[in-house]
Amino acid sequence: MNETDETQGGHLDATRRYYDEFADRYDDARGGRIPGGYHDLIDDLELGFLERYAANKSVLEIGCGTGLLLARVLRFADSAQGVDLSPGMLDKARARGLSVV
Repeated sequence: MNETDETQGGHLDATRRYYDEFADRYDDARGGRIPGGYHDLIDDLELGFLERYAANKSVLEIGCGTGLLLARVLRFADSAQGVDLSPGMLDKARARGLSVV
């Protein structure tokens, strides 16, 4: 293993820990947003793009977090699966009944 590998591994561990600690509050932070605000705008743009190109197809969301968007993708996709680095975030997505790893 070289120095770059060790640095990247440390970054991944730090990122995983951050999101594991934030998992219980993530949806509240996103859900407490101002209607029509930043998160709504970004989510709606992303979902509009996905619906246009992924309707009736299989979708893989990388970095799915708690599954906020993945749950909405299931409205138009044949299937949807999520992947995330954080076990805490994945637990929240599974609690929504989503297919995640």
